[in-house]
Amino acid sequence: MQETDSDLSSHPLSLQALVKGIDEFPFVHSSTLGQLMLTGEMAVPVVVTPMGHILIAASTYGKGRVVVVAHEEYIQFSARMLEFQQFVLNAVEWLTPDPESWVGIKTLNFLGGLLKRAGYRVKIVPSYNGSVGVFCCDAYDDEQAEELVEFVRRGGGLLIAGQAWHWSSLHEEKDVLKWFPGNKIIGHTGIFFTEIYVLCLSIHLVGISTAGEEDMDRDEERRIYAQSVYRALVKGIDEFPFVHSSTLGQLMLTGEMAVPVVVTPMGHILIAASTYGKGRVVVVAHEEYIQFSARMLEFQQFVLNAVEWLTPDPESWVGIKTLNFLGGLLKRAGYRVKIVPSYNGSVGVFCCDAYDDEQAEELVEFVRRGGGLLIAGQAWHWSSLHEEKDVLKWFPGNKIIGHTGIFFTEMSGENGIFRVPDDVPQIP
Repeated sequence: MQETDSDLSSHPLSLQALVKGIDEFPFVHSSTLGQLMLTGEMAVPVVVTPMGHILIAASTYGKGRVVVVAHEEYIQFSARMLEFQQFVLNAVEWLTPDPESWVGIKTLNFLGGLLKRAGYRVKIVPSYNGSVGVFCCDAYDDEQAEELVEFVRRGGGLLIAGQAWHWSSLHEEKDVLKWFPGNKIIGHTGIFFTEIYVLCLSIHLVGISTAGEEDMDRDEERRIYAQSVYRALVKGIDEFPFVHSSTLGQLMLTGEMAVPVVVTPMGHILIAASTYGKGRVVVVAHEEYIQFSARMLEFQQFVLNAVEWLTPDPESWVGIKTLNFLGGLLKRAGYRVKIVPSYNGSVGVFCCDAYDDEQAEELVEFVRRGGGLLIAGQAWHWSSLHEEKDVLKWFPGNKIIGHTGIFFTEMSGENGIFRVPDDVPQIP
């Protein structure tokens, strides 16, 4: 076990409970592991490889707890390896809300014998049925995702294992963080399965992470998250031609989850995206490029990418206010579209300009609860009419998106044709 001066027992999740009695984690099977990503404040790495790959993580959500493992084989066949036997027993003990609780097992049936021998009351079940305190399953079925999210929120314990790289290879057009079944179950906890795989054949000892290592881990998680968001939004686009006569605005990013999508050679941010609560936001520095996107193939593709990334559910309606020309493009792409005078709570994605803050609080809450917001505008003109006011605080659009770590600024932006790099653009 990696030696450090940090005491895991001091962590709010009491991680020492998860690793007690374990000196090493031998991830040496031939199965190709996945990699986890952490974004939530309460999510913590339990096992991290020397290269920074997170293989086991834990979190709390509401009154409940979650333990996530980056391949089901190490849980399903844990009885064959003493270290993983001990880990499963530790995890179930930590997850159990009540000593009298039943443990429900779906798909990971070989766990049953191990847990029964340890004194747990075990049920092998075809699905979660509300009669257990701990539920163990793989990450490949989202049929009961909402029920399992609620189960944890109310105090249940969830042990879930799987990898997303294979699913990703079969669904290349889909955002893994959003659509992989397991992520619909655990995403609320701040832990995600990613499309990245980890070859561990040559790694026989994997250190147990400590609070002192978390900064490095978080940087890597942030990079993976940002790259995933960026790729989803620029899919199929080689360049962004910001060539209209309209004067662009500039965006400013302050939030940890805010990602630049288009950055000019002068460092002007023209498009950005972020997550807030359970929802997502895409921001563009002038509404004209969204309103009239049907005239330019690159912006057509961008709008379709953005709405796909923002959509919380395939059956969601898209509400459009002021950017009415979007309607035809989205309808032709198969979306159910409403042209609305205001946000009315009946849509999963809302598209609007940045010049009206009458429903700012409602839209903030809409995103926080899982909605998707596409918003576009510039603040330089408003600033010229309100010189005495702080744009970051008072510009209408900033009252809506400021919580996400993205702001419209009073500065004008650079026009031009900007190539799409392979990786998230750097801000000079």
